[in-house]
Amino acid sequence: MSEPGPTPEVAGSALLGGLGEAQRQALLQACTQRDCVAGETIFEAGALTPGLHFVESGAVEVLAASSSGSAAVPVATIHAGQTFGELSTLTGGQAVAAVRAAATPTRLRVLSAAALQGLPEATAITQALMRNVIRIDQQRLAENHGNYVRQLQQTMALAQQRNTSARLLILVIVLMSITILTNHWLSLTPGIDIYSPAFAWAGLLTVVLPTLLVAWRERYPLEAMGITTRHLGRDLVCSLLIIAAVLMLGVAALWLAGYPLAERFRPDYLLRYGPLYALHSAVQEFMGRGVLLGMMLRVFDSGTWRQRQLSNLAVSLMFGVTHIHFGLDAVALSMVFSLLLGSYFMVYRNLAGPVLIHTTLGLAAFMLGLI
Repeated sequence: MSEPGPTPEVAGSALLGGLGEAQRQALLQACTQRDCVAGETIFEAGALTPGLHFVESGAVEVLAASSSGSAAVPVATIHAGQTFGELSTLTGGQAVAAVRAAATPTRLRVLSAAALQGLPEATAITQALMRNVIRIDQQRLAENHGNYVRQLQQTMALAQQRNTSARLLILVIVLMSITILTNHWLSLTPGIDIYSPAFAWAGLLTVVLPTLLVAWRERYPLEAMGITTRHLGRDLVCSLLIIAAVLMLGVAALWLAGYPLAERFRPDYLLRYGPLYALHSAVQEFMGRGVLLGMMLRVFDSGTWRQRQLSNLAVSLMFGVTHIHFGLDAVALSMVFSLLLGSYFMVYRNLAGPVLIHTTLGLAAFMLGLI
């Protein structure tokens, strides 16, 4: 049984441009079919290639040796209708890179050097193929150069953003240290109510306003601080589910523990302080999750969840210490709450969810008389 003819992708390959119809048909009929399973090595770097390969279906990966000596890594993917191994076949040289089938079964059409030389008008066909190889390689070089330039620009932008993050992080730590010492001193001063909204806002704005000014001057992107619409829908849905679950479980636990819910419930708190508390919570989340945690994740290596949690732990420690003028219990509670919110923030990198959780659960705690 004869092999099926080449697919339109192979017959229309750019490598066959300039060939007459008879030359094209003779070349394609001289090809043999090769089926490769996923991940199968087609040839190694430094080997003589089996011939000029047309990818009929599936895809292949070009591999380059790693500088660290580990396994070779894919650097390019060749899809149906494209070719590889053409230059080494035409020049008789060795393959400069290894090639393997991609993650799907792949069918190839292979034209060996011997079969090429045995074609009618072999010299004319070889010259046409060589001209096409030069043209295709020029296009590939131009494309690779463009990709390299874009990658270099992205790398430089990320490096600049990391430097900006480092400067902002230092500024925020210094401002927070000043605020902590000031709050501690004021808490020891008679006549100053450290639980008043004015006191809380004064400490928060001492950190927020200079940070916003520097971030604006540095043109720090809002998305890097969690102010984005990315994943917004999923973030809001998930945060609402968390809020509903915590409130139902919390109220049930208080009721079972004999907590006097009816006596302690203060619905008037929502009307008197709700909007101001919501704004305060949003600013706190902006500084804690958006600015501090966002910058920590960019300054330090955060490639794994464990590494990101180290940054989250550092931010939670700082967040907890800022409440030290309320006592060690407040520090511990703030740290745990910050760790949980930080873990959630790192899933979607959007401030909407943490702000909604912080505001709703905080208001619920005040309304139930827990704070």
